[in-house]
Amino acid sequence: MNPAIFYPIKKPFAKLSLVDSPRCSFSLSTRKSDVLIDWGDGTKQLFSVAGSSMSNINHSYSARYTGDVKIYPLGGLSDVHSIKFSDDARAVNLSPDGANKCTQYKFSNEFVKQFPNIIYFAADLYYYSQHIGYSGVEVTGDWADIPDSLETLLLPMINTASMPYINCDNFSTNSNLKKLLVCYDGIFDYGGSRVYRFNIKGDIAKLPPKIEQVRLWFSKETTPTYSGGRNWNANMDSVYLFGQSAFDGVTTKSLKQTENDMLLNDLSNATSWSGSKRVYTRGTRSSVSNDAVTILESKGVTVTPSAAS
Repeated sequence: MNPAIFYPIKKPFAKLSLVDSPRCSFSLSTRKSDVLIDWGDGTKQLFSVAGSSMSNINHSYSARYTGDVKIYPLGGLSDVHSIKFSDDARAVNLSPDGANKCTQYKFSNEFVKQFPNIIYFAADLYYYSQHIGYSGVEVTGDWADIPDSLETLLLPMINTASMPYINCDNFSTNSNLKKLLVCYDGIFDYGGSRVYRFNIKGDIAKLPPKIEQVRLWFSKETTPTYSGGRNWNANMDSVYLFGQSAFDGVTTKSLKQTENDMLLNDLSNATSWSGSKRVYTRGTRSSVSNDAVTILESKGVTVTPSAAS
């Protein structure tokens, strides 16, 4: 038996909050150490999670649990490399009965900030709006306020009373973020019910300098801007802004025509494109960006809107 399970742990720990949850499940990897989980119900488990691949960590409660789960990386919080919360609702089916069985996570950007060297964080959690009374996840805070080490940030758009947001003005200029995905899933053109409660604020030109792929699918209440003059990464994958036109009668906020022109002009200066090779921005553009679209299309990039208005 590992004595760490039975004796008090003096290592720093991170807290994850659950509400009325039958279980807890997530994936995690560290650079070199095991991780001890205190599930809050008297159960402690040691998991071997070192390496490049994330390992699944899960626990079922004998009675629905509200409280904190404590995460003790034995190499310290700075040893954590990646964390992923997966799509719990799909795992148990999408009916109200299935939704009632889902884990209800409650966290903000402060949760991620507990891990100063984290590279990858994904919270791809989804509940149909008609089941909001049965289950949900509450995500809050400004998700521009994250560790500089983070390279990939994948967030849900969720059907809860909470309203998380990203204020682009608050990103660190030292951020290593390359992929910012606030979206439905990996398929560009599908919206669905999860794109519902999220706000994008500030100047999109102030996204971190290393960004290669960005999807900001919906902004419910706040209108972002684009000031122009941004030097985008020389090697780009995609820029996809406000793909969900409306949900439940609420139309997404998006950029103005003059801002779309500036965005396209700036993106045309990127040296190379690979991967999705897609630029989408809701609304219209003018002839001011005609040359930019021609340049982007010559590099194999699909641009929407392709025609000037």
